[in-house]
Amino acid sequence: MHAVICLCLLLLAESTLRPQSFRNSWEGSRSAAMGGASVANSDAFSAVNNLASAAFLTRGEVAVAGNRPFLIPGVNNFLLAAVLPAGQGAFGISLARFGDRFYREQMIGLGYTHRLTPGLSLGLQIDYLNYSVTEYGREGGWTFDLGIYYALSERVQLAAHVFNPLAARLSQSATPLPVLFRSGMRYASSEKLVWLAEVEKDLDHPLRFALGMEYRPLPEIYLRAGSGTQAATLSFGAGFRWNAFILEVASDWHPVLGITPHAGIRYQMKKKK
Repeated sequence: MHAVICLCLLLLAESTLRPQSFRNSWEGSRSAAMGGASVANSDAFSAVNNLASAAFLTRGEVAVAGNRPFLIPGVNNFLLAAVLPAGQGAFGISLARFGDRFYREQMIGLGYTHRLTPGLSLGLQIDYLNYSVTEYGREGGWTFDLGIYYALSERVQLAAHVFNPLAARLSQSATPLPVLFRSGMRYASSEKLVWLAEVEKDLDHPLRFALGMEYRPLPEIYLRAGSGTQAATLSFGAGFRWNAFILEVASDWHPVLGITPHAGIRYQMKKKK
């Protein structure tokens, strides 16, 4: 009965929300607080959102995050991500998981981003995905994603990303994995206030728009808010810095299905010399 209830809720969400499958629900707790806008953010979660945006980080980052979609008992998202500067770019690795003991999806990603010019970078990541259903077995397959990031100025950055551009399938008989295009920008209107805007297109779903902001009233505190379409979700959250650690909490609200709480923590290594 528990599995049936979860399936019904997720099917209901499909007509009004981004599909709750594979990489669509793993943007991390920071971006979750800003309407899901993530393609132009530069942090550990770039390893799953857009690796190209991590090319200019001066220190490595490791992050873990999780959420419980619509507070459904036993159903959880989990994400582990890391970016490590190396040479003229950075390596990224991620492990994401969604589901419960009846139905489970997992994705492992490994990639590298390279700085082509002082303001331009490209990223490539190889992804292995699998799902398992109790009494029906499991299935897996490979795909990849590509990203680009361009610093127009110190205040304005542009980014774009495509996941699964060749419409790979887990098997010849399976439904194709989502093909997801995203583009967006980051604008720092001041040292304390940053704005994010993003447009997302899944080939099987309408355009989705997201707008978010991050305000830093004190060096140790981040306040965030955002909204998105498909459906008209609202989100908010906060980050709290303690030495090299940043604790992050967030929540987003769906008008039909309710609240999804998020939490995570990032660890920032010493700056690369």
